[in-house]
Amino acid sequence: MSYSEQADANKRRAPPGEHLRAEARALFVQRLHHPDEKLNRKIAKWRQQGPEYEAAFSAIESLWQVSHQPASQLALEEKQALERYLAHAAHTPQKHLWHSPHWVMLSALCLVFFALLFTGVWLERPGLLQQLAADNFTQRGQQKTITFPDGSTALLDADSALTLAFDAQQRHIRLLRGAAFFTVKQATLPFTVSAANGLVSVTGTRFIVRRLNQATQVTVEHGHVNVSVNNNAQSIPLSVGQQVTFNDHGLQPTEDVDPEQMLAWRKGRFVFYQQRLDDVVSEIERYHSGRILIVNNTLAGKKISGSLDLADPDNALHSLQGSLGFQLTHIATPLTIISL
Repeated sequence: MSYSEQADANKRRAPPGEHLRAEARALFVQRLHHPDEKLNRKIAKWRQQGPEYEAAFSAIESLWQVSHQPASQLALEEKQALERYLAHAAHTPQKHLWHSPHWVMLSALCLVFFALLFTGVWLERPGLLQQLAADNFTQRGQQKTITFPDGSTALLDADSALTLAFDAQQRHIRLLRGAAFFTVKQATLPFTVSAANGLVSVTGTRFIVRRLNQATQVTVEHGHVNVSVNNNAQSIPLSVGQQVTFNDHGLQPTEDVDPEQMLAWRKGRFVFYQQRLDDVVSEIERYHSGRILIVNNTLAGKKISGSLDLADPDNALHSLQGSLGFQLTHIATPLTIISL
């Protein structure tokens, strides 16, 4: 059987819609390697054949942007560096070792290796660089209590990291990622926690700071705190049962919440109300091996409420899928794609 006959046979055996995805992938790869106006017109015409054609191509574009951009960007940068290196080598006398085809091949293989290594780190240990900079961190699925020099403590949620600075002039924590529940010893010296563009100041209390994808939340379980953003451009006091969210644009209105529900993650449950899907999925990912990516912005921003068992992250994902009707695609073990 010829190659074309085999391809036709595979297309006939493929489930409905699979042949469109295969054609979309082929066109997309062509555009990556040989972009030109003629091909762009061909792709545009192909996409206009119907909504299923447009959906198939859009899915491939979204998947590429989200799951391959870091590695492809690294490969592009390395490729450009290699091209400059080879251009220099071409004007170097033949006696130099690096002018040989064998050395060029070895260099290319090294670049491929580092691109694959980068992708592996991105999939399996995306917080590695933050961990290297952190004073304390937790792995996925791990919670840990840290005691600071002044006797205050922090319970770190899974996959979280922080740095600390304690001396006669300061009691300061910087939350790099994740979430922490702070129990602060009473003292005259303020205890401060910075996260993104915000600062939480207290003298003695219990509160939670959680970094989301596009914002940060502060919830008070006992006592009072003051939250400021953008170098004190805005500030607001919080008391027991109050929560505030802030982002690059400033502070959002204060909300009344149940602190015990906000602390349910200590006992393996995640309770959320009108929260973005991507933030809920990020919390599940803290207890899940590999990456979980949402390739549709509208879906990522969908607000949902519920309660999930973090001890079984796969079942938590399927519960969300049952509620929202999205598709789950597992690409080997380390990557799960959520799409419409």
